Amino acid sequence: MTFEPILQTVEDKENPDYVEDHGPFLGVRNTWLGRGYYFWDRFYEIAEWWGKTHYHGKYMICSAVSRFNEGEMLDLAGSTYDMDNFKKSCLVLEKKFPYEHITVSFVIEYL
Repeated sequence: MTFEPILQTVEDKENPDYVEDHGPFLGVRNTWLGRGYYFWDRFYEIAEWWGKTHYHGKYMICSAVSRFNEGEMLDLAGSTYDMDNFKKSCLVLEKKFPYEHITVSFVIEYL
């Protein structure tokens, strides 16, 4: 089992107790990968950048630890194996859905 730190940037509505009790939160804006929970891993600076640019500086960064077994995580940033398999999935879906615009979110939602 792998344990990884994760961060979620949320809008600061001056309700830290609610955020702590009810988080994590489903993404509702800028969900370019489709419906889901959006986290940053390791790089606190990127979580801060997201808050500054998408919440106009009024944000909170929540942290937690994610645990998962090998093979349960799709890593499109650090695993060349996952990147290659994802590209193969795109090619298969392009043939299956020739009139669709195949995007990352389309592939993830289909899978």
